[in-house]
Amino acid sequence: RGRRAAVCLASRLKTRIRSSRHWIARVRLDKRERGVHRGGRGTGLGERGRRMFYHVKKLTKNLEVDPKDYGPGLNETIKRKLTNEVDNTCSERYGFIIKVFNIDIANLEGKINPTGMNPGGTAIFTVPYDAIVFKPFRGEVLNGVVKTSAQQGLFVQCGPLQVFIAKSNLSSEDNQIVWNPEHSPPCWMSEDGRVTIQDGSQMRVRLIGVRMSNDITNANAVGSILDDYLGPLES
Repeated sequence: RGRRAAVCLASRLKTRIRSSRHWIARVRLDKRERGVHRGGRGTGLGERGRRMFYHVKKLTKNLEVDPKDYGPGLNETIKRKLTNEVDNTCSERYGFIIKVFNIDIANLEGKINPTGMNPGGTAIFTVPYDAIVFKPFRGEVLNGVVKTSAQQGLFVQCGPLQVFIAKSNLSSEDNQIVWNPEHSPPCWMSEDGRVTIQDGSQMRVRLIGVRMSNDITNANAVGSILDDYLGPLES
């Protein structure tokens, strides 16, 4: 009886091992089907590699409301004020806040600020809302448009994010892309003239450094095209 139980247990273990191997093989196949493997230029990165990662985040905001806004239209005032203050801003923690929606004003309670010797009466409302946010990360691959090209490098606009590609991350012996001041307008060009990078060119870049800030003008990134399937996109 003991021998029979041992044989049965060994058989079950073999079945589980085969199932695990099959699952691992399935995962690897799924990755290849999604385009995670390498392919031709402009392909092979899959949808996840070509699209920026936007997602919905639940956030709150403390809004200060003046006494003149108290009344029947208070809810609409809070909605308008929240949208104006938060839309198209940047958070060091959450990234770019693209759009505010689902503003929860059903159970808002304001707290009157202490005024001391000065007249006041403003109230603080803590407003919950949902927002579409975009926080880029190091190593992410993005598509963008060249906004400025110069001998020092390129500025590429990837949605709300400005990416700087320095000369050292743009030109190499492999791609043979060099700055051509004689071209009209001056641009980055391969030695054989087949590749041209200038203002308005579509680019695919990899982020090698990202800086988020609460001031949207200070949020930027550094990128590179010195990798497979990066650089100017074929139209």
